[in-house]
Amino acid sequence: MAKISARDAHKKRRAINNLKAKIDILKARFNEEVTQLQRVCPHENVIECDYQPMNPDSALPPKRVCRDCGISEDGWGSGYKILRNKREHDLKLRLHIPMVSREIVYEERIMIHPEGLETE
Repeated sequence: MAKISARDAHKKRRAINNLKAKIDILKARFNEEVTQLQRVCPHENVIECDYQPMNPDSALPPKRVCRDCGISEDGWGSGYKILRNKREHDLKLRLHIPMVSREIVYEERIMIHPEGLETE
């Protein structure tokens, strides 16, 4: 690639900075939209993957994700808080949560920045 003048480099840098500012605005809007959806979603279209052993001393936790809003949650510790089965007390109303591969769970989740609801 041919060298450019300092003036052209400065122009390109300004253009890059403008693009970065637009990206930052879009990321913030994306986070707001996803967070708003995740707060109001009833989380009734949930899938889950089982824990995955990594080696004798560690494993990846089980994970659930809502296919409608993309929020995901790990199941270890005190269990699921957001994606728990809210109808556990009534078997007729209890949600069926299908087990799927970890790859499908990762494809369905929507990752947002720390200021959002995402639990990871």
